[in-house]
Amino acid sequence: MLINFAKMHGLGNDFVVIDLITQNARLNKSHFLQIANRNLGIGCDQIILLTPPNNSDVDFGYRVINTDGTEAEECANGLRCAAKYFFNLGMTDRRKFVAESKAGRRELIIQDDQIVINWHQELPSITCKSLSYHNLPEEIHLTSLGNPHAVLVLQQFDNHLVKVQGRKLARDTMFPEGANIGFMQIINREKIKLRVFERGAGLTAACGSGAVAAVLVAQHLDLVDNSVKVAFRYGELTVNANNTQNIISLAGPTVSVFIGRFKL
Repeated sequence: MLINFAKMHGLGNDFVVIDLITQNARLNKSHFLQIANRNLGIGCDQIILLTPPNNSDVDFGYRVINTDGTEAEECANGLRCAAKYFFNLGMTDRRKFVAESKAGRRELIIQDDQIVINWHQELPSITCKSLSYHNLPEEIHLTSLGNPHAVLVLQQFDNHLVKVQGRKLARDTMFPEGANIGFMQIINREKIKLRVFERGAGLTAACGSGAVAAVLVAQHLDLVDNSVKVAFRYGELTVNANNTQNIISLAGPTVSVFIGRFKL
């Protein structure tokens, strides 16, 4: 059986997006591990599965599979790519629709080359914990967007430190289910720099939910304003968060690298 897929990315955070709405395929962990392998398969940070909706007011469901075969609750960049693929496949002619995952419902808007996600909710709470790691700040800030995030504020970046300590922190016992670890540098009140070590995937070129989490933490610490550019290696995402409006939005580009098939 041949399965159609799209290889896509959001600022280098790359995905294999598979439509399981029109394709009747049963994929398991061994398939996921092979697909995600960059040497023996297609290669990606995560696999995004489009699934039939469970409710009439939802346009499609989605699942997020990490490179190690584990399932995540949420992946904002992956969802933005899934939304673009859903639209490009002609499954809707509307530019605003709703998707649902384990983390809940998200509103999606197609705006030319930008795909926007809206979270219609109060801003999630931020908690602070003490940290005792070599060459890292003494505090780490925790929040959730359906998936767990922990954010540190750095004065400057050391990529080796981020990779090594990110791997350790993602598995720290303070996070029973693991966590995505964000390393943030404040540029000014309208811009931050961010690197994220994702549980189940490692250090990725960009992370959408990590961008939102970092901005929420920076706002909590009164370091940024409501609208913030989040700089990654290959470009920027824009996060808007305003508690008086009970809405959080994430906007950025998506790119379709190629369309292909693999044999199941």
